[in-house]
Amino acid sequence: MFVILWAALGIFAFLYAFNPAILRINYFYLKMGIVLALAPVAAMLLKFPKFWNKFLNLTVYFFVFNFIYEITAIKLGQWSFPAEHQLIGIVQFMGARFAVEELFFWMILTAAAAVAFYEFFDDDRE
Repeated sequence: MFVILWAALGIFAFLYAFNPAILRINYFYLKMGIVLALAPVAAMLLKFPKFWNKFLNLTVYFFVFNFIYEITAIKLGQWSFPAEHQLIGIVQFMGARFAVEELFFWMILTAAAAVAFYEFFDDDRE
C-alpha cells in the first residue's frame, strides 16, 4: 500500500511539474460526487434494497447538521464558491450562496456514502 501511495504521489508531482493543464478537470466537483457518493449509494441500494430505511434516516439526520454548518461557514467567510462557471448551479439561502453539488453530494449523500462503503467493505450487511 505504501508503494502505491508513493507511486501515485510521484505521478501527480511529475504531471504537475511538466503538464499542469492535464490536472484541470472541468466540473470536477460534479464528477467526483458521482463517483465517490452517488455511485456507491446507488449500487448498494440496488444490490441490498433493505438499506433504504437506514440510508434515509441517516440522510435526514445529517442533512440538518450539514445544512446549518454550510450556511454558518459561508456567512463566516470560511469558504465560498467563486468559480460558478464550473458548477451546475447555485443555491441561495439566507444570503448564503453555495453549489448545487454541495447541497446534493455533501449535505445529502455523504452520510449514506460513508455507510455504503462501510457496509460493503467491513460490515456484515445487517
